[in-house]
Amino acid sequence: MEYRLSGKISEKAFYEMQRFNVRKTKLVFLLVFNLVILAVFLRDTADDSLFFWIFTAFFLLAFNFLLSFLMKYTLKIKSRKAYRSGKKLNGLPRQVHITAQEIQQNTSFSTMTITPDMVYKVAHNNNREIYIYLATNQILILSKDWLENGEWADFITFIKKNWEPKK
Repeated sequence: MEYRLSGKISEKAFYEMQRFNVRKTKLVFLLVFNLVILAVFLRDTADDSLFFWIFTAFFLLAFNFLLSFLMKYTLKIKSRKAYRSGKKLNGLPRQVHITAQEIQQNTSFSTMTITPDMVYKVAHNNNREIYIYLATNQILILSKDWLENGEWADFITFIKKNWEPKK
């Protein structure tokens, strides 16, 4: 079986990839932050009143909301800046040809060939994109909108069977 995809990496797709990559780090950061804040609150206060616990819960929720918003906003700014710094590369139309033995990506100035043994990991984002990691900072994005032949569900099954690294 072989599949063909073609398209451009949009700024939105680039941002979604960045957001996908930092989701676990963000969760761990918020968890550790909350535990530290709770330990500080509980260590200095021996108040058992209902008002104290409601205030503490409200404060933590508000601060988490604010922190999450700031993290998302700064990621969006950094992602936009990174995308625009490589706009000539990211905005180029690319053709991707995938078989069980290789992935070949062509742009107007380069050709890249990937074999299954070069793949570090494969991740799926909201059933719209597949990320093939060659290293932690080198990713091949395959978008559902780019697929020229075949069904997306069959394509996902094909990628899982042939391209996910064997553990």
